[in-house]
Amino acid sequence: MQALHVTNQSLILRTTQTAHSRLIGAYMLFYAVGSGGGALAATHAHALAGWNGVCLLGAGLSLTALAFWASTTKVACPDCKSGRTNLEWPDQINVLPQQRDENP
Repeated sequence: MQALHVTNQSLILRTTQTAHSRLIGAYMLFYAVGSGGGALAATHAHALAGWNGVCLLGAGLSLTALAFWASTTKVACPDCKSGRTNLEWPDQINVLPQQRDENP
């Protein structure tokens, strides 16, 4: 869990220096709210359907997050301005960093 926080906060620290403390504070706030909400939802799912319900809840949330990511992530490619997502260009997901800079 600590490695997750270090990684996420290092990404935040790459942003403008004037916003570091606000962004890390917001990150921790939403992390705590999400953890509490997840605990409540998992407890309720367990009460209703046992561990199968908890597993279905986790799978549903994971699929929702994957769908959101896929619908909002663009791949660096010559045709990026068309709005195509990485699911339409699976062969270009692993684009080299220097290629990303050349093709915004």
